[in-house]
Amino acid sequence: MQKLSYDDFKLEYRRYNIPIHTSAFAFIGNVWGHGKQGEMAAHFHNCMEIGYCYEGRGFGFIEDKKVAYKPGDICVIAPNTIHMFAAQEGMAGKWEWIMADTGAALKGTRYEELGNDKRLLMDNPAADNIFPESEYPSLMRKVKMMLHLFHQSEVRANTIKGLLLSFLAEYAACQEEISDETPRQPAQNKMIPVLVFIQEHYMEKITIQMLAEICALSEEQFRRVFKQVTHTPPLEYLNQYRIKAACKLLLSTEMPISEVAAQTGFVTASTFNRQFAAAKGVSPLKWRQTSAEKTEVSQVESLEAGQMAGIIL
Repeated sequence: MQKLSYDDFKLEYRRYNIPIHTSAFAFIGNVWGHGKQGEMAAHFHNCMEIGYCYEGRGFGFIEDKKVAYKPGDICVIAPNTIHMFAAQEGMAGKWEWIMADTGAALKGTRYEELGNDKRLLMDNPAADNIFPESEYPSLMRKVKMMLHLFHQSEVRANTIKGLLLSFLAEYAACQEEISDETPRQPAQNKMIPVLVFIQEHYMEKITIQMLAEICALSEEQFRRVFKQVTHTPPLEYLNQYRIKAACKLLLSTEMPISEVAAQTGFVTASTFNRQFAAAKGVSPLKWRQTSAEKTEVSQVESLEAGQMAGIIL
């Protein structure tokens, strides 16, 4: 596992108000491109992102993972997942993207409870987010059909919503298989449950003993194996995860600093302020102010029923 730090990149929150009648819209037309690695901006969304790669090769950096993409791949990114993409030197990665409100798509259907399923709402540390067309033809057909419909002059909202519902159900079902089939070293296999536990419980009190017990290792063995896999000591990793979660809240909400501290596992606001400043070089309040000033406006207003839901760039 390659540990990636976002400290050197601008972080943006891109909020989209999804049209109710489709539960999705698409960036289509002049195909969305990825720049060179030095031009990347890390960002996260309030919705699921489903992309199809038309041209180019490169890498996606999704939370702590580095994944390779090529033409014919689809990429699925959960809401509130920090990510960025970079094309290989001399190539332009060209994509089209569907932005989906999974909860709205599933509401009122027999799959409604799936709207609260972590397989749709959280990034899977054991999966690489890339789905090659040759291995996932059914998922691919649904994505291509949705994009085709978004290109039409009159968007067929019910058909798009039905396809999205079918895609989400199949995607959730295949997540367990992806985790089981992803080739990893034995040490990585031991650490995956620990990473998932941190992802789900970082806002609570976590000790080394608790993490070591998850993978049935002594504390000394656990520290060694965890650092071997993540290239970071466990408590430092946990602190970095909490700081990253705090950055998301600082950008995407108006929550008071004290509440951000409480929501991200820091015992006191003063502890949060001190550790945040040590990691980012400024206080949480200053970071929020300067980051908000630099963040580009990326909001797409809701579209009323009957209007075209595809956004052509």
